[in-house]
Amino acid sequence: MRIVRFLMCVHTRPRSIYLSRHGESMYNKAGKIGGDSGLTPAGVKYSWELNSFMKKQTNPDGTPTKFKVWTSSLKRTIQTAALFEDNIQSFKSLDELNAGECEGSTYNEIKERHPQLYESRALNKYARATWTCCVCLAPLSHRRR
Repeated sequence: MRIVRFLMCVHTRPRSIYLSRHGESMYNKAGKIGGDSGLTPAGVKYSWELNSFMKKQTNPDGTPTKFKVWTSSLKRTIQTAALFEDNIQSFKSLDELNAGECEGSTYNEIKERHPQLYESRALNKYARATWTCCVCLAPLSHRRR
């Protein structure tokens, strides 16, 4: 709910805001967290489908929607957005939080090596994601089209 309230306050006139996750990365496929890997073939396919979907979006008067694409500075997000060409802006502040000593580990490896941390991550996953999203987007909220 915090994300919705934040996004509603970003601008005063009506607009659509689309949020998308990056396409499948090599680390996703291997079950690892973090890292800066590129996309798998399935991730590239997702990029094409996302681009196709966005090209079909129109304003209430039927004109094509103009939009900006914001990504983190990570390869997988930049590759996902690459088809949007000159509409892309990358921001380091949108990078996911570093997983520290768990960076590049699978969930099974984390469970085995750090059982308490594994349990904590499992219990707080969505709260952490919501907080991270709000913290990362807040500094960018002043940007205009």
